[in-house]
Amino acid sequence: TSVVLGERQQLVDACSPSLDALLANQLVDEFVSMEQRFIQRDWGIAELDGAKFCEVLARLLYQADAGTVSRSRSFGDCLSYLERDGVAHALVPRHDALHICKSLRLVYKFRNQRGVAHISPNYTPSHMDARLVIEVVRWCMAERLRVLGQAEPEATAKMIRELLQFD
Repeated sequence: TSVVLGERQQLVDACSPSLDALLANQLVDEFVSMEQRFIQRDWGIAELDGAKFCEVLARLLYQADAGTVSRSRSFGDCLSYLERDGVAHALVPRHDALHICKSLRLVYKFRNQRGVAHISPNYTPSHMDARLVIEVVRWCMAERLRVLGQAEPEATAKMIRELLQFD
């Protein structure tokens, strides 16, 4: 975990210059926790934490797009606003935000529909399920840095490469 933990403050700084610092810290904490649990082969927790990451990133994207901080706005409400036509959106190009929304919905729905959040006799967390969640979360984190990042392009590219190579 040295790459992610060693770069934690750099990730927070890249996530938060114009966004809510508490949400930026929560995003990095969820990301680091997921990486640690995945490495420890704790598939269920890695999948469960995916939804927390999605909720926080949805709130950060909502803030960046609407200009309003909401630490409690629901995941669905945040994404519905981002996906709504006829609203003056600050996130451009628009397709970048929409791709992230679709990816977040994938993780969130997958986790809920697989029964990860509930005790189920029909579902046992697996490496493949956890891998899907972690890879989509990694991509979303990299996109978050690319689309909303305040760091220099070279520094952002370096952070993205480190995130995508971390295993």
